[in-house]
Amino acid sequence: MTGPSRFPAGAQNRAGVRLAIVGSQGRYVAPWHLEIVVRLIERLLDEYRPELVISGGSPGVERLATVRARRRGIPVVGHPPQGHGGSAYRERGLRIARDCDRLVRILVPDGSPQDSGWTRDRAREMGKPVEEYVVGRPATYLKRVKWI
Repeated sequence: MTGPSRFPAGAQNRAGVRLAIVGSQGRYVAPWHLEIVVRLIERLLDEYRPELVISGGSPGVERLATVRARRRGIPVVGHPPQGHGGSAYRERGLRIARDCDRLVRILVPDGSPQDSGWTRDRAREMGKPVEEYVVGRPATYLKRVKWI
């Protein structure tokens, strides 16, 4: 390998996968949804023991995943869009899909799904395991859709 790695030092020392967590964007996640999303992220981090969490860094689900991973000492790679508009967001989604070994998409009714569905589709086309969780109304409802 030539040049510096784009992944943080220590990422290769953890057992697990490079886990992308994407989902609904929004500066506000209702408290009743927030609790479910945080518990779900914690469960995913326990289950997959990722060596790295990959995120687009958007407010909402992605930022929550970033915070929870960092609290556990899991390195995080953010892929913010390089510009504005559809092509910048699609390029970001493509980087996320390429860099991950597994992708999880979490949707909440308080936020916009934006481009997370596009990113999910690219990861699936690349043959990567994909899971989708939908937090519904009422907030006690959690639907899991899993693609492999």
